[in-house]
Amino acid sequence: MKCIFFTAYSSSQFEYANGTLLINGEVTPAKHFVQDNTLYVCSNKSSLYSVINSISDICMIVSLLSLLFMITCYICFKGLRNLHGKNIVMVSMSLFFAQAIFLVCRHVTLHQMILRVTSVCHHFLWLSVFAWTVVISTDIARRMVTMERYTIHQKKTERRRFKIYALFALIVPFIVVVTSIILDVKYSHLGYGEKGLCWITKQDGLLYFYIIPVGVALSYSLFCFILILVKVELFKQGSTLATSNHKSRVTFIIYFKIFFILGLSWIVGIISSNVDSIVLSYIHSVVNGLQGFFLTIVSICNRQVKKIIQSHTNSSDKSKPRINVTKDTSILS
Repeated sequence: MKCIFFTAYSSSQFEYANGTLLINGEVTPAKHFVQDNTLYVCSNKSSLYSVINSISDICMIVSLLSLLFMITCYICFKGLRNLHGKNIVMVSMSLFFAQAIFLVCRHVTLHQMILRVTSVCHHFLWLSVFAWTVVISTDIARRMVTMERYTIHQKKTERRRFKIYALFALIVPFIVVVTSIILDVKYSHLGYGEKGLCWITKQDGLLYFYIIPVGVALSYSLFCFILILVKVELFKQGSTLATSNHKSRVTFIIYFKIFFILGLSWIVGIISSNVDSIVLSYIHSVVNGLQGFFLTIVSICNRQVKKIIQSHTNSSDKSKPRINVTKDTSILS
């Protein structure tokens, strides 16, 4: 028998019924052999998936630390607390709590009721992440298409617009989740928290209340970015886009990279869940686990943020009081 890893079971844990192996009452078709009243079951695949889970855990820890660093930067530096910065912080916070819940649920055994409530929160947070992708794509499309310039008088408008954005990103996922809860309670269409999983366990519920909404959000965002690219191409020869809308172009690049990261992770996740492939599982664990790390690199590592941080550091150095020490050379007589 070609096998690398085996799982051992005592004689009280397994039995043969009509020629079928039962382990703890469940049918097990895996390769196995019995020696000294001990059952040894080939578990190559489970061992590989345990390695994948370990890689996913490490990636998510890196992601959570990266998101925490980025959120702190955007909150601490005043120059980053504009509408763009607030949008980045909100999508980052949603992603942070979604990944944190996933990581906790994987390693902590929860009571069934708590698990169901946590599954609902997990569902809401992931929908919120993609609702904010709709917000950021709408915001940059509005800026680029209308060729809007930033002025001091727009601060009040930005505050009002952010409230509208936040309301949208809260209400839409809330409506989807409340509808899901009602259907799950009445008809058990979603299976929140079943089989010990902190997620939706029914395929139909997953399709209609997660995959399709996220697909619609990403399709809308893609449409907005295509619209922006068409606008940029039409005004490519003009100087207006190159001068007055420079900040919007930088924001567009950042938003598009965020959209690409989240969209790629979603697509790889859909494919890996429907195709039994170890390679795809490895790719998905890395791409999905490091979303926060990639988002941090995209949001922090650019000239605009670097200038803001440098200017803040220089201004803080100038504001420090200086103590002048003079030497008394007078002669006492």
